[in-house]
Amino acid sequence: MKTKTLVLSITTLLFGILFSACSKDDTPSMSINKSEITLTRNQDESIIVTPNASGCLFDSDNILIASVSTEGKVTGITVGTTFITVTNSLQGFTAKCKVTVDPVYNTYKEPYLDFGALKSKVKTNETRTLVSETSTGLIYEGENSNINYIIYLFDSLGNMTGAGVIFPISKMDTIVNFLAERYVPIGYNDGFGIFMSNDEKIIVGITEYNTSYIMAIYTEKSTTKSSESAIENQMVDLVSNFFNRN
Repeated sequence: MKTKTLVLSITTLLFGILFSACSKDDTPSMSINKSEITLTRNQDESIIVTPNASGCLFDSDNILIASVSTEGKVTGITVGTTFITVTNSLQGFTAKCKVTVDPVYNTYKEPYLDFGALKSKVKTNETRTLVSETSTGLIYEGENSNINYIIYLFDSLGNMTGAGVIFPISKMDTIVNFLAERYVPIGYNDGFGIFMSNDEKIIVGITEYNTSYIMAIYTEKSTTKSSESAIENQMVDLVSNFFNRN
């Protein structure tokens, strides 16, 4: 009886070992080589899957911040943070890699862009020197030689409708590179180079103001074409009046 019991126990043990070994072979352990990646615009880095990427899908939470190829090559697009998700449904595998795109250009501090904010709130959040104020506008002095003025526009109720920046014409290339790191270039219209934020909420248009200056105008993406024109005209009038007084 004892011999029969011993044989049964050994058989059960061997079966368990064999079953365990087969299970590990059938579902190999998977992993990715990085949980975080830091890039700059147009820089690449690959996510490597172990033991291999066969059957894996790569997906970016925001392709306007970082894109990813079918082979796992990640490319920085604009400044920000997103996640790349790697999945293999057959193996029941999912992993995430955090991707941060850092700027190379830190040319100026962008305007306070809480559209709809009251003038008092804008003034509280703007740290530069106020040089002009009207019922519908604020003009601040730039913080360095790359930027002349920061401008804010308001409607009759005192809500912010747009913002702008005036630069020396000599800084054109630097400003374009600065904006291209933070916004997605989407075209050219009515003399403006047009950029869109990577959350698709803000539009920036850049153009020559005159032979000495270039101007960037920030508006909400939902703004209608007629409203964009009104904001542009209002900003030009505000800046022209300011320059004529100085």
